[in-house]
Amino acid sequence: MARVATTGRCASGFRGAEDHHHASASGRTKPRHVRARAEAQPATTTMATPGPPSRLVGGLVPSLSVASGSGCLLQTICDLTGVDCHPHCAPFFASTALFLGFSALAKHELSRFAALRKLESRRLNVVVTGGTRGIGRALAREFLRRGDRVVISSRDDQVVRQTCTDLAQQTQREPEACMGWACDVSDPKSVESLARRASVEMGSVDVWVNNAGCSGGFRPFLDSDSGDLEEVVRTNLLGTLHGTKAALRLFGDQRGGGHVFNMDGAGYDGRATPNYACYGATKAAITQLNRTLHEEVRRLGGTSASGSPLGNVGVHTLSPGMVLTDLLLEGSTVENRKAFNILCEHPETVASNLVPRIRQVAVGNKSGRQVRYLTLRRALSFAAKWHERNGRFFDKTGNSRYVECEEERLGSAEGSAAAKEEENGGRRGGRERSMRQAADRLANLYFASFVGAYLVLAEIATAQSL
Repeated sequence: MARVATTGRCASGFRGAEDHHHASASGRTKPRHVRARAEAQPATTTMATPGPPSRLVGGLVPSLSVASGSGCLLQTICDLTGVDCHPHCAPFFASTALFLGFSALAKHELSRFAALRKLESRRLNVVVTGGTRGIGRALAREFLRRGDRVVISSRDDQVVRQTCTDLAQQTQREPEACMGWACDVSDPKSVESLARRASVEMGSVDVWVNNAGCSGGFRPFLDSDSGDLEEVVRTNLLGTLHGTKAALRLFGDQRGGGHVFNMDGAGYDGRATPNYACYGATKAAITQLNRTLHEEVRRLGGTSASGSPLGNVGVHTLSPGMVLTDLLLEGSTVENRKAFNILCEHPETVASNLVPRIRQVAVGNKSGRQVRYLTLRRALSFAAKWHERNGRFFDKTGNSRYVECEEERLGSAEGSAAAKEEENGGRRGGRERSMRQAADRLANLYFASFVGAYLVLAEIATAQSL
């Protein structure tokens, strides 16, 4: 997809986060627990002091004087051992160039680890519509596991409250980390109210995921009920439009901007979706919507038509692929389910892949990205392993073989994750070891290259003397 948002920050039009939140709340003050958290820790924080691993990799970045010193060292060695090349200063320039090349590699490693450190230290505020079941629920859970705060929504307030309780318990987070309220995404006033309340309760919103959707049933278009067609369009298309508009307005009034992720689905690429005609049409519209928003933001120079600044704002596509949910299984045949064995995954598996990449886009302030799970490369990999994946979820007759209980799936996943975490000595320890290993590799490779450069120069000098 084309780039959909500018990354430069508008100099005018921004108001302080606190001013905006008080204005949005129409004179209401923030809840006491939110004010206490705001005083203790910002909504989005970054670790200010670099740790030992940063200093370790930072030590790899040399100055020009050190590079010159390495050139003098090789020149001296060649002079003392009688390696006389033409021109005489060839060893100096060869060693200096070699050192500068490794400097570039060291800087690349430094920037890579610095980005990882920044990503892990940030705590985002996230809104997920349709977050009480399926992929939306799995995304919310994964954000909570990574230390973020989440607001979910659905039409049933009781279901929302129960989901918030379950997610907080499953992730061992405080109740305030997961909040939610009833919201009808087809109603613009309801969506605007959700945006205002999320901003007031969390202090700001960094990521907004438009996930709410429905299929309207699995049947030919001519057999579709008019009410079902209207429901699909209102939820999938109007819901995404209302959510995107509310989020962009909110981001324009925030000092740090924000990022919208619109969920695609079957039909996003314009291909036929038999028995899901209306659903596919709404998903194809999401692709067009993102492209249009890119043009509007570009032409307006980073400012909305209402005058709100749109600096540091991104609109992106989120594509989970084939996720084993009720929406996918609705009306599926035995042959369909055989294909699901190869290409499908549980919501938890997909969310664990998508959330780190969503966070990377938001923290890196990137724009116009397609965060896709079932890429062509992954689909080909799954197809190549069809003999291993065949029969994972359904048997030859299409009957279910997978664990349908979410708690059992989560228990198994948590057990394997804990074992992996213990084996690696923790995420932070693993990163520090990776940084040390990178430093060792660069040092060893440079030493070998230095010796190799000397031997090559010696051969050249010998050939020139003949």
